Amino acid sequence: MASAGSSWALLWLFLGFSSFFQGSGASICPDGAPEAPEACNNHAFDCISGRAADPCECLEGFYPVGKQGWYPDTQRGYEFACCPGQGDGRSCGEEGIVVILSFSLLGAGIVGFAVCTFFIKHPRGLEPLKREDVALKESPIVHDGWKLHQTVEEHLWCVTLDDLKQFRRLVGHAIAEGVIKPTSQDPFDTTDMLIGPSMYTVNMQYIKPVTSAAGNPSWALMKHPKGLKCDVFITHGWAEGIFEFVDQVVNSWPFGAKAAYVCFLSNPQNLDIGDRVLVKEPFYT
Repeated sequence: MASAGSSWALLWLFLGFSSFFQGSGASICPDGAPEAPEACNNHAFDCISGRAADPCECLEGFYPVGKQGWYPDTQRGYEFACCPGQGDGRSCGEEGIVVILSFSLLGAGIVGFAVCTFFIKHPRGLEPLKREDVALKESPIVHDGWKLHQTVEEHLWCVTLDDLKQFRRLVGHAIAEGVIKPTSQDPFDTTDMLIGPSMYTVNMQYIKPVTSAAGNPSWALMKHPKGLKCDVFITHGWAEGIFEFVDQVVNSWPFGAKAAYVCFLSNPQNLDIGDRVLVKEPFYT
């Protein structure tokens, strides 16, 4: 659809500018053009008239088109140009450019609005899993979660942008396979790929079981046992939809950032590490 809209807008521009170049040859004033020399010469100021009802007179085959303006000698008046034709309302010269650009920009705006609306109301479907996604899903590497979180500093419990994108894919497939299900507290739509289940639902039905099978580390240390230096801190609400959250983070990821501390992925959900986090915050300096 986007391609078709762009082609339509380019065609509009081409036809408009072609029309302009064909019709602007006799619009030069006050000197006129080869087709209509001295076309506007009935007034003291060539091509300038004090009121719209008193336009300059054009030679046969041309008609006057005017615009309101301000001039030092007449203070306020109309500047006329002689356009080819019989007064069919077509503009030429400078006015022609304005008309063409106006319609072209209007057309481009309509196309852009339609394309954006389409993508907002028709979100992407279920993304296929990559090889590394399948490996994590079917045979996660087992770690000693408690030991990891005692030896790796809190400010290294981070995930990358690719980790977040992978997490979105895995959650989508977990919903499709019935691993993550709606509850009375969170009756989410299983076909909705814009908002998704709440963080609480994803944590209870997916993060905890997956990280438990991997030895109880956080999702971050399950992915990066040695840790990653954080340069972004991201918080969230437990009632927030997982897809909405990930998409917003992906779309606003700071340029040059490597890894982020995301609470529900950085903290181990199956361990009590309150003594560490409360004593020293991950971003404490």
